[in-house]
Amino acid sequence: MFGRQILSTRGTEPSAAFGSSVRESAEKQYISPEHSKATGGNNSCGPIYNLQSSLGPQAEALATTAAAITFGTSPRLPKPPRAAAPGPGAYKIKPALGKQFDSTMPNAPQSVFQVATRDALDKVYSGDKNLAKAFEGRESPGPMAYGAVSGVGRQKLSTRESPAEVHMTKANRFRYTSVQQAESSPGAGTYKAEQSSVGKQPVSHKASMPAFGFGTTTREQLAKLYSNKEQDKLSCGVGTPGPTTALQRSSLGRQPLSNATSQDGWHFSKARRLRSYEQDSPGPASYCI
Repeated sequence: MFGRQILSTRGTEPSAAFGSSVRESAEKQYISPEHSKATGGNNSCGPIYNLQSSLGPQAEALATTAAAITFGTSPRLPKPPRAAAPGPGAYKIKPALGKQFDSTMPNAPQSVFQVATRDALDKVYSGDKNLAKAFEGRESPGPMAYGAVSGVGRQKLSTRESPAEVHMTKANRFRYTSVQQAESSPGAGTYKAEQSSVGKQPVSHKASMPAFGFGTTTREQLAKLYSNKEQDKLSCGVGTPGPTTALQRSSLGRQPLSNATSQDGWHFSKARRLRSYEQDSPGPASYCI
């Protein structure tokens, strides 16, 4: 058997594989002291040392950091604390003009200009009868302001009677029955002659003559028409498929026809060929105590 053997009763044969390491990794492998002397200095960093500055904080514990002096951020001359009492100019004095908020001070009288117009002021009744007589008739309509209604024609007021009216009729003055009949009858040249006697007759009591037309069928359809047995023999096999046109089904595999028996088939399984049984047992620290 080839490959790794799962059963413990069978020994696994040694296998050889091609290495995937590169040359740089192979050169770093230790073989002997003589080989290490030949490759000495290949892994050193060379003259690329990063010298730390002696000024400022020292990263190494062997070097002492020098004392540093900084400028303070507090104000140089602090301001003296303010007194609790307000200083000059801090009081807000209320004006003596206008509305007073203090109840001990009375408000001065105010004069307001009227916003009414003269026409509205004239309509105010003051109580003087003689003054009211001076405005009598101001709102009444003046002369020639009334719209007088005409006494001719239909009267709108119910107290006035409308006169009788005479209307002209709209019918024609001279109109007789014979004129109406003449207007309804067709004139000369207005009759429509009957259909032609040639062709199809729309009148039922006239027979239409037989008509002959050209057929619209094709030669392929005409060849399929059955006339007699002798002619049918001439077209025998026209509708059948020719040689090498039939689709031959394979006798191998599944047979779609019910009269053909399908042979037994074998399939390859999809399971892994060599499965490791090491994962079947629980590993360390997998037990719940």
